Amino acid sequence: MKTLPLYLDCTLRDGGYINDWAFSLAFAKALYKACSEAGIDFVEAGFIDPGADGSSPWTHLVPETLQALRSAHPGGAGIAALLNFGSARSIDVPPRSEDTVDMIRVAC
Repeated sequence: MKTLPLYLDCTLRDGGYINDWAFSLAFAKALYKACSEAGIDFVEAGFIDPGADGSSPWTHLVPETLQALRSAHPGGAGIAALLNFGSARSIDVPPRSEDTVDMIRVAC
């Protein structure tokens, strides 16, 4: 069985270290749409971080932000989030039934 490569764009999450996550929703939607049309499998939108202060939608993802992002290209790329193992408890991880993100990467 041949395994196909998985393509992940982490511009919103990793790029935030350069601009303090000052991406507008309009920019994020345009990036998500472009990645989806380019065949990228997942766009890593930001962090699931229960301790975040909420000053940026990308450091503490909430369902409303994720829904707005998905609206840019319905049926597009999956949305991933990063979870820092040391800052979360199992109750902080949203249940899959809430349909928030399609993949959670865990930094440990």
